[in-house]
Amino acid sequence: MIDDPDSDEEYIFASDFYARKFGGRRTGACTELLRAGRTMVVDESHRGNPEAGVAGVLRRDGWKVYHTENLLWHNLFGLLFWEELFDSGQLHSGFDWLPHCLINKSFALLFEEQIKTKLAIVRAGTALQSLLKTIAGCWGRPNGIFSWHYIDVDALRDLFAMGNLDGVAAILELMCHDFQLTRDGFPDLMLAKDGSLRFMEIKAEGDVVRRNQLTRLRQLDTEGLQAVYCRGDYRFGPDQDYGVVDIETTGGWG
Repeated sequence: MIDDPDSDEEYIFASDFYARKFGGRRTGACTELLRAGRTMVVDESHRGNPEAGVAGVLRRDGWKVYHTENLLWHNLFGLLFWEELFDSGQLHSGFDWLPHCLINKSFALLFEEQIKTKLAIVRAGTALQSLLKTIAGCWGRPNGIFSWHYIDVDALRDLFAMGNLDGVAAILELMCHDFQLTRDGFPDLMLAKDGSLRFMEIKAEGDVVRRNQLTRLRQLDTEGLQAVYCRGDYRFGPDQDYGVVDIETTGGWG
């Protein structure tokens, strides 16, 4: 499995198991990531929603913060390959929303040349105009990949302006070969500041890192798209604005 894995997730599982069984490592890769991650103080008012708390701290530090998770990559993939996915007969009936070629993993083979052409414009930094054209011409058409109302053009623009475009193309190519396997696990936030861009996975106390999340973090890092992990540490912040949400009283109606 290590020498010839079927996927990145299989390789991570096998190498992690081998290290614990024969290499003397006492903790798994997910646990090590949890322990090694950056800790960020988040106000108690954000307990239960650590992404919003961390996003607020980062915005105060001057970062542009986008709540992306899987949405950004679904939007990018669906818009870039709209013609191949939805205008080429891959929906076999009016009841189908997800193209059959993504289910049986034949997309990369069926549209090899079109995929190469479109990944080339991603690497060249000229893909945004194509995406905007698709948004304008196809808005509202049902599909099983993304929701039109969750498209964030500003996030796409900053990704193309500040991200490693070779890395973006590499991630999209992975999705072309096996969309079902690579469709989830992407980090919660995308951060942009001073011409640099990074992705961040957020976990609160008691949360665990899933194996697919670990895989996506490593894939993004490998392809030159900086991906980091952050733990939220809840504290009472003296600069936090508070509002009274409930008042207990005693006595009668008077």
